[in-house]
Amino acid sequence: MTWFDGVASFGLRRTIGRSIARAPFRKSSIHRLRDLCPWADSVGRGSREHTVAGSRKRRGVAWRAAWPLLGVQAVVAGCGAPSRQTENQPAVVTVQKIDIVRRLRESGSIAPRSSVVVRSRLGGTVAALAVAEGDLVEKGSVLATLNVEPNEHLRYLSTRVAVLQDSISFALALEERDRRKQLVREGRAAADELDLVAAELDVAQATLELRRTQLRTMEEEGGGAARVRVGAADILAPVSGTVLRRSLEIGEVVRSAFGTPGTGKELFTIGDLGGLVVHCRVDQADVKYVEPGAPVQVAVEALPDACFQGAVERVAVAAIQRPEGNDRVEFEVTIALEASAKRLKPGMTCRIDLVLDEALRVLALPVESVRSSESGGWEVLNRVAESPIAVELGLRDENWVEIKSGLDEGDEVLRYPRAELGPPDLPDPALLGRIGTG
Repeated sequence: MTWFDGVASFGLRRTIGRSIARAPFRKSSIHRLRDLCPWADSVGRGSREHTVAGSRKRRGVAWRAAWPLLGVQAVVAGCGAPSRQTENQPAVVTVQKIDIVRRLRESGSIAPRSSVVVRSRLGGTVAALAVAEGDLVEKGSVLATLNVEPNEHLRYLSTRVAVLQDSISFALALEERDRRKQLVREGRAAADELDLVAAELDVAQATLELRRTQLRTMEEEGGGAARVRVGAADILAPVSGTVLRRSLEIGEVVRSAFGTPGTGKELFTIGDLGGLVVHCRVDQADVKYVEPGAPVQVAVEALPDACFQGAVERVAVAAIQRPEGNDRVEFEVTIALEASAKRLKPGMTCRIDLVLDEALRVLALPVESVRSSESGGWEVLNRVAESPIAVELGLRDENWVEIKSGLDEGDEVLRYPRAELGPPDLPDPALLGRIGTG
């Protein structure tokens, strides 16, 4: 409110108040006045209702005195309000040198660099637990002990016997092949017989490898050959690291999943917390700018006062598989964090900030200043002559665009309001892609 508005408003309130005091209104008239002047809510309070003759005449006099002043108030208010035409006038901007940085901002999660899931191929009941979540373990250390079902132990022993039998069969087949080779060399056997013996040797070797794989699976995921004994089996740590998850309790029954690799109950998850990474998903329009080794800033929601440094370690070569109907194409990017990020824990959510491209101390204008031209290029509107000037564009971010040619530092052009332009129709960095705002 200007000084003139304040004086006029004060005078209007005072005059109308005196008029009302001299010629009291009926309640309906007071409500009518309040509708016209919201600030007059207190005007007329405590006035009495007059029924004497001539009151209507006095009220008419009061209204005739008030209406001109209401008109003055409306005129004063109109003088102080900005016109729509002024608001829509284009602003003048100056070509200046700034730094333009195109960034990629995405969400991600903290994870250990590597983790191993420990399963059991043997069925039984959990008899003892040697570790808890968060414990450090060495490779080969005991994680838990199972009371193995009798049939599971018999299956393990049968597998060992089968390996021994197949080893003998392979040794005999190998000896027979060598003998046939000697006979063929001496001319006492045909070459076809040697081919037949060689095929039998290949079958014996394949059978032996299969049996050995089955036994190795039982030993590695069931506790190890030296730890599988009558009625019990120890589950050993396959790698050194930190126990991230323990999914069983004492007395729990573990079902057997022998013979199907990759199945069975997940008992433990062991991870290497010596090196933490960030897993995030990047749109296909931005992933072409992400290069291994690029520096990354990581902000963690649980630690808002800290900022961690990292570098792009790996960009997936294939897109993430999506369910049918989801057309968005994304690639997983792995970011290695510095060793100082020990405060972070697996599973924490974070935001990454990656510089994709930058142009330092270049001529630039706000994106609203540039329009597409009829020739298919880009142009700006000269402030003085209000005529279009063709320009060549370079890098851009959310707000600024680089002017590579067509203007000099200090030139003035017109900028139109963003609401009038709608979304900027300028190209992305290198005239391709999209702005990654996360």
